[in-house]
Amino acid sequence: MDMTAKQWYKSTVSLEKGIEKTQNDKRSRDDITCEFRHMMPAIQDNVLGYEYVDGRFFQPTQHAWKQICAWHDMPTHLIRWFHEDQIVPKDANRSITRGNVDWEIARALLQRQRKLIDPSKRFLFRTYDDGTMRMMASDKYAIIDNEWYLNIIKDLFGEIGGTEPRLFKWRANEDTIYGNLLLLDTVIEKDDGEYGGMISLGNCEIGKRSLSQVASIFRGICTNGCIFGKEVVDSLKKKHLGNIDLDDLTVKITENIKAQIPAATAGIERFLKLKDRKLEAGTPLKNVFAVLAKRGGFSVGIKGQANAVVEEFVTHEMANENLFGMVNAITRAGQRYAADEWLRMDQFAGTLMNMTEGQWATVQKQAREDMTDKKMERIFGKVAA
Repeated sequence: MDMTAKQWYKSTVSLEKGIEKTQNDKRSRDDITCEFRHMMPAIQDNVLGYEYVDGRFFQPTQHAWKQICAWHDMPTHLIRWFHEDQIVPKDANRSITRGNVDWEIARALLQRQRKLIDPSKRFLFRTYDDGTMRMMASDKYAIIDNEWYLNIIKDLFGEIGGTEPRLFKWRANEDTIYGNLLLLDTVIEKDDGEYGGMISLGNCEIGKRSLSQVASIFRGICTNGCIFGKEVVDSLKKKHLGNIDLDDLTVKITENIKAQIPAATAGIERFLKLKDRKLEAGTPLKNVFAVLAKRGGFSVGIKGQANAVVEEFVTHEMANENLFGMVNAITRAGQRYAADEWLRMDQFAGTLMNMTEGQWATVQKQAREDMTDKKMERIFGKVAA
């Protein structure tokens, strides 16, 4: 099979290119380790941020503000609240547009709370040339470097041999990895296209997520994935805490990947068998989606994730009126959202792949008996008359 000619292959990236990007991203980065007294809250050009002792000004991201608030013993979303306009529909006179007065109040709160922290305590601040601050952490915070991690993977498959895997649905940025390692040697052709094994990879140098590896399924026709391996093989999960023995972590990464590869391969057939999980007579299809939406914690309403899943099913999966089609509708819909939500929806789809016959029967029973018109309206929104 000439995979290079496939449309989905054109969306993949080589490991070498992924490593090269992480190297380039580092060039605009400055990790500042300093005493707390040397990084002060400040307002510059009507922007609330922090000024370093050398005069550089940084605007924290929402993630960094959460960390800053936590260190200051403040509600983690407080600074975000100061940045959000308070809107009263149809009455602009009662609305509040945030501005300099709000930044002054927020800065005063930060100044007051600073006394809770030893001014000589050392912190690690991740900053970039674009003026953003991405992280505030203890100087003891252990960064697992993304470039180092990808090089470990590249070296491992160099030893294993065969076709080198490709990075797929790669949503990595300067700090965080979201994406998949597509195992090209596992790709097989079925009636509706190609299927293959993947390993869902994750790591974040600034504390958004731990290093993780878990088996997943690739479906070429919709270029989506279904993360299921957590239920089959122990996924690797390493937090960025304490002194990390990189030699030991290298061994754990390689051993875990070697365990995930056969799990991903075997998962393809399990995934296809979901076509046998059909609806019992009298079970309304949309009601089943409502049950799954509640279990998956999908957002609701006309513009919610629950409706997005149904839309994907109607548009692409009507030929698969079974659990296979439903799982694919969820993973298709997940691609509409930011990386963290996309990952969460793929993970939930994986739990459905591991359902027993009894659990599938329970889902259908709930769809028939528990999903009242009022509950359906709350999930999918009110349809205009």
